[in-house]
Amino acid sequence: MSSPFDFDTIKAISNAFMVSKLVAVFRILDFHLGNYAVIGSKHGVITHLGMSKNLVGKINLMKLGASIHNKSFANECLLSNFRMNGYSSIDPKTWITRNKLGSAITLKEYSRADKLSGSVLTLLKVDCL
Repeated sequence: MSSPFDFDTIKAISNAFMVSKLVAVFRILDFHLGNYAVIGSKHGVITHLGMSKNLVGKINLMKLGASIHNKSFANECLLSNFRMNGYSSIDPKTWITRNKLGSAITLKEYSRADKLSGSVLTLLKVDCL
């Protein structure tokens, strides 16, 4: 799969196969050729982690049960009415604890929150410099 990894794609797959958005995200990651990761959180605590096969073993994301970084867009979406419309650059240290790619990286985040449930779905795009 080489199409963009975004919320429109996730929604379309979720609706087409009648599965949750989280299930759709993880299925997309199984086939995506890009450098993408996903983090699910609830009330500011990481509950789900995943990444495309191309990233497995090359980066370490924050751990399950850790608090999301207070400077992340995910935190901003959870605490305010902020709504992201696409990927935005963010410090890689916000989500990545170790880079094993052998080069510097840039990170882009795209988060959406459901304030009623306190959950946030965060999509990450990793680019090597």
